[in-house]
This record gives sequence, structure tokens and C-alpha cells, in this order.
Amino acid sequence: MDRRDAIKRATLLSGLALTAPFATAVLSGCQATEKRIFASLILNEDQIVTIESISRVILPSEPGSPGAEDLGLAEFVDRMVKDCLSQQEQAAFTKGLDNLSQEISDTSGSSADKAGDKALVTFLEQKEKEAYAAPASDLPFYRQLKQLLVFGYLTSEQVMTTQLDYHAIPGRYDSCIPYEGQNAYVDNNV
Repeated sequence: MDRRDAIKRATLLSGLALTAPFATAVLSGCQATEKRIFASLILNEDQIVTIESISRVILPSEPGSPGAEDLGLAEFVDRMVKDCLSQQEQAAFTKGLDNLSQEISDTSGSSADKAGDKALVTFLEQKEKEAYAAPASDLPFYRQLKQLLVFGYLTSEQVMTTQLDYHAIPGRYDSCIPYEGQNAYVDNNV
């Protein structure tokens, strides 16, 4: 073997050694992630899955309108529970979420993420009737969860800027203006 062959082989081997890890790194970046990953503050994985499943049914994605999954409402609920509720209220919320998850399992025969949208719709319609039949002074857990989800949806940046006619600083007050099919108006006091 002469010097020229040795240099060719060394170049080829070093090229192969560098190409394989590079190709692996590039191709591993092409894999689609199944769901958004965030560090939960107070809720466990089963509770987050239950919230995601319920929010997907209450606020589905439609063409031109983001859904609960697109906005990451499970993360919003987790943050609100951690930051805005006392420790006793946090314990009550997580217990209510566990009870709701157990009710879904008992009714549908599987967990919330495997129950299917039709079974969840039927279950949530029943919970809706129960929640609004209860006295206003005794707020059922389902109503509290739904209020958090709708609040998170309506105050998300994407919905406020693309779905609603949001003005950070509204102009003068016009008492009688004609309706011409524009989006709903929302001010800063939402």
C-alpha cells in the first residue's frame, strides 16, 4: 500500500465516521411529536390526560378556529390551579378531577383518552345537566373545570387576536353602531 491509498482510506473512514452521527441527528429531528410536553406544576399525568380529553370535546379544533389542544389549555389549567387556588382548593380540584376521571372510566369502560369522542360527549352532556341543575351556591366541579377551560380559550393570545375583534386601547364610545357581521368585540376587562 502506498501513501496515496493510505490517505484515500483515511479520508473515507473519517468521512464515514462523521457522516453517520450527522445523518442520525438530522433524521431524528424529522419525527413528529404526539403532544405538547410541559412540566406539570401540580397535576399528575392522568389528570392532564383527562383535562386534554375533556377540553378536546368541549372546544374542538375547526378550520379557521383553534381548539383546546392547539392552545395547550391543560397547561393553562395546571398553571391557574397552582397560582390562583389555595392549598385546600388545589386538593379539592385534584380530587374532583380524579373523581371525574373515575366516573368517565365507570361510564365508558376505559380511561378518558381511550373513551372516544362519542362516549365523552354523552358523558359530558349528562354532567352539564347535573351541573346546571345544582344550586348556584354549590358550584359543581365540572362547572369549575369548564369555566377554567373557556376562560383559558377566550383569553388566549391566538383567539384574542384572530377570532375576536380585540383592541388593546379602545377608542371613543359609540353607543349605536350598525352591525355589519364583524367579530365580537372584547376589551381589556375580560
